[in-house]
Amino acid sequence: MHPVARPGVDVGPPSAPPAGASTEMLDLMAFPRDDRLRRGRSPVGRDCRPYGLLALRRDEMSKLTTILLALALAGCATDAERGISVEAMAPLVREYAFRDKPTLRSDTQFRIEEYELPGLWRDLRVQLFLARYMSPDGGQFNERLLIYHDGEVTPFASALGGHGLMSAVVMDGDLYYTYSDGSGRHWSHVGRLSIDGEEIRILESGGYLFVDLFVRSVDGRIQVEAGKFARFNSWKVERQVGWLKSEESSLAIVDATGAEIPLDSAQ
Repeated sequence: MHPVARPGVDVGPPSAPPAGASTEMLDLMAFPRDDRLRRGRSPVGRDCRPYGLLALRRDEMSKLTTILLALALAGCATDAERGISVEAMAPLVREYAFRDKPTLRSDTQFRIEEYELPGLWRDLRVQLFLARYMSPDGGQFNERLLIYHDGEVTPFASALGGHGLMSAVVMDGDLYYTYSDGSGRHWSHVGRLSIDGEEIRILESGGYLFVDLFVRSVDGRIQVEAGKFARFNSWKVERQVGWLKSEESSLAIVDATGAEIPLDSAQ
């Protein structure tokens, strides 16, 4: 997969703090001292309070410590306005990976990229990331699609055996997307991601066999097309399949008359 992304970042095993650093400096490097990292939550929450840092303020705080505090607060504002950066996402990805699979080798590295999509952060306060799992010799052996929302990292669509996330568009406050997976039997899925209060709601269609499906917004509706995948949100259109009928508890592709297109008829 090839996300249209902010520049990726490689994340290796955590390194030790510099020799000779003071205890106060080490506390700041571990910012913030909060157990939410162990639960897959971002240390910078919705209210953007820099937990653990404010408690360290002292009248005799060194100039360097003051600078680090200012940088942390500046990063907090960036989180509220633009979302989390790829660099700040790195420890959360690593924590998620080892929580998801505790037997993962400790020297596993991660290549992280963000799928940037107009309106996604503004309307849903959601970001989508691709995390590639890399061995020390540089070979990729796994990957995960991840959601960042409200300080938490959660798994997204499957990336196993297919193209992973292929297309996505934000319309009327919801995210509509397609992805493919499967080894030997190639499946495409259409999905909708919405936010209910602070909860993520995901609804997906059944799988469409041996076809790549893509979504785009056309005149206030979601059009579904079949084509050849090039990279995220880029494909060669082969034909229009139909329109997405989106209801509270179901998704279906329908034709111009509103009749549902069966899963085996989208090829």
